[in-house]
Amino acid sequence: MDVYGQFGLPPPPPPGPFSLWSGVNRARLPELTTVAQVSDFVDKLTVYQHSDAFQAQYLFGIGYLTLLLCIAMAIFYRKLRRRSWWIFRSVVRNQGVQLLPNVHNVWALGTGIYALVCIAGYTTEYIYFKKVEPVPHLTLWIALQWTPLSFACAWQAWGIFSASKPRIKSKARLPPMLTKPSVTNAIWLCMPFAQFLTVLVPGMLSDIHQERARHARAEWRAQYGGNDVLSREMLLDVIAIWNDILRSFHYLCVCMCLWATYTLFLFLLYTIVSWKLIAQLRHHLHVLRRRRTTSTFERTHSLHHVPFTDRWRSLASVPTPGSPAAPSTLVDPTSPHFSTELDGEKSTFSSTSAFAFAPTRSVKILASDTGKTTKSKDPSEIRSKLFSKSEQKNDRSVSFFPSVTPSATLPRQPLRADSQAQRVLRYFMIQSISVSCGIVCLCAIPIALAVTLYSAAEFCEIERYEGAAYVAASWITFIFGTTTMFSIAHATFETSFSQLLHHADAEENEDEDNDDYGDDSVQTDSHQPAILCPRPPPIVLVRRGREGVHGPQDDTVAGEVAPPTDAGLRVEGVLAPEDFTPRTRFGSERRTSSRPSSTRREWIAATDQGGADSISDAHSRISRNTKRTSFDMLDSMPSPAPPPQRFHTGEVGDPWRRDAPPAGIEGSTGLPVSSPTFGLRIS
Repeated sequence: MDVYGQFGLPPPPPPGPFSLWSGVNRARLPELTTVAQVSDFVDKLTVYQHSDAFQAQYLFGIGYLTLLLCIAMAIFYRKLRRRSWWIFRSVVRNQGVQLLPNVHNVWALGTGIYALVCIAGYTTEYIYFKKVEPVPHLTLWIALQWTPLSFACAWQAWGIFSASKPRIKSKARLPPMLTKPSVTNAIWLCMPFAQFLTVLVPGMLSDIHQERARHARAEWRAQYGGNDVLSREMLLDVIAIWNDILRSFHYLCVCMCLWATYTLFLFLLYTIVSWKLIAQLRHHLHVLRRRRTTSTFERTHSLHHVPFTDRWRSLASVPTPGSPAAPSTLVDPTSPHFSTELDGEKSTFSSTSAFAFAPTRSVKILASDTGKTTKSKDPSEIRSKLFSKSEQKNDRSVSFFPSVTPSATLPRQPLRADSQAQRVLRYFMIQSISVSCGIVCLCAIPIALAVTLYSAAEFCEIERYEGAAYVAASWITFIFGTTTMFSIAHATFETSFSQLLHHADAEENEDEDNDDYGDDSVQTDSHQPAILCPRPPPIVLVRRGREGVHGPQDDTVAGEVAPPTDAGLRVEGVLAPEDFTPRTRFGSERRTSSRPSSTRREWIAATDQGGADSISDAHSRISRNTKRTSFDMLDSMPSPAPPPQRFHTGEVGDPWRRDAPPAGIEGSTGLPVSSPTFGLRIS
């Protein structure tokens, strides 16, 4: 007769929703004849002993995760010293304030907390393994172990989603409510918290029953440890402990089902947003390679080869503000050869031209000198919603959680080498693949636990499946944690990735603008009359004045626009770029021309790169970003002070007569007269 008939014990509990194994021994006490056998059975229910290989696994996991945690802490310390450590920042958008997470800092922080949880769990298990005691709060630790990864994955997907370029031309329209920043913030912020709360409730219930069974075991050993014969009360207490274990693993299986659902959802979400961004960047780099292969990224514009005075007369004959400019007054149908190369940073100007045009962009608006801006696309602005135009002007963060200022590593110039861009993209692909594969593997673990843990508890074989899940989760953490930490630890990863985003959006802006070339339907926010021209104003090469030769080297040097000329008007200081090849930095707001020479000269190539800026904004940007290169120049004349106006007016026979500029120049051209270099301002 078995113990059930011998002691009149109640029957086993009925099968539950997670009872997937069948058999006559399901949830039934085995044949127990001595108190020692009953004690061993109670220990098997609550203490999960493993082989010696698990001891080495515990020690290796603690040491390896500590190493990864030290690397993460070194990254945190470096970012804190550079004041570039921030988790969220708030930016003002059209419809409100939007929160944007830092992609790498969020993931590094989440994985760091996960490593701490794992180290604490492995250490606790190893200690209680040596003491042969049940691990306290084991099921709660299993239920909530992946919570930091859930937060990190969801918020990193949020950051990647914000970095992706929106589908402006897509026909799919979201409801207006979903496009508000407050709704977007609430959805992304509450997503991991909702997952945590839904898992926390069954996890707490599981922990309550597991702790009740753990304390009941200690009481049972204290009460019945010295008995020599079995009793009904002793076996009833064992059945009560077993029932608590079954209830604990029932709620733990519920947690595993929830985790399986959430990890599958996070896998789809993260994979879609990350590979969408990767596809955009790969397409961008493919376009750049194709351009360099076919034409070495060459752009050619032409101007009529006319004398200097005729060119200045053509440039100065811009109509007054309020009347549209004829294209011929600003852009002639032919021009000398002009080319740029992304890798080589070279540009070639004709030896007979006085100025050349910047790469073609869309229809630009030149506002009058009112300080107001126009509503136009600016290729220098990151359209990925990460940084606004005003935020790009800031250099570094000044607080732990900056409100609007971006990271200190916000780039100023785009990538130049294709190999560098490919390396940046490769690091991001490594991280994305590692995270996606890790999520898939972590999705398989809760599924396996959900279908095995409760049945294993019914047959008292918990330690086998708990140990297998522990080994699988540990090695998934080791492998994919290493690859993700390797990509994050790359010193210039965040800077290079932001540069690639900046460059990609600027280039795609330019391509879209070229497609729309010739469209005259331009909207402006300014109520002042604007001058419309189909291309940006030319780059003007201007010689530094005599007063600057012996002056300090840090004086601001900018370009100059000559006034309208007639037969008796002559311009001094404007030279053709003869016998040298300037270097043009593509995609930047400045172009610096340089070449060693036997004569001392100083050249500056200035242009208005942002059609959305006013003349004042363009002037301030040129003055701030211009680099200067000095050349030797034969100058035997003393330096006058202060510098006079750079106009020489007089009769035809007296071209060197110095006088004030003709009246009405500013009003007739719509261009200001003052300049930080020659007393004239270039637009």
